[in-house]
Amino acid sequence: MLLLEARHDRKLIHRLADAVLCLDVQKPVLFSGTCQEYLDRNEKPKPMREEERLVLETRLSDLLGRLSSLKLEPAEKEEIEKLYRETLKQLKKIKKG
Repeated sequence: MLLLEARHDRKLIHRLADAVLCLDVQKPVLFSGTCQEYLDRNEKPKPMREEERLVLETRLSDLLGRLSSLKLEPAEKEEIEKLYRETLKQLKKIKKG
């Protein structure tokens, strides 16, 4: 039996759905499984992203600390600023998704 329903009641969806039709931006995807299985499938890479995010945030803190040093040569300061911008760009990319 096919029942197509658009709801915001996640508890009901989780109890009833045994397949998910995801209308993604690129193309529709039919997933055979429960709603929770579909969500879990998309969640698995996150622990690695979380670890990478923490590493990048720590690197940013280190670079800011080094930039605050009064004994930096101009070339050294420029290199650290470049590393800071690159690290910040990577962090923003991870946070987007």
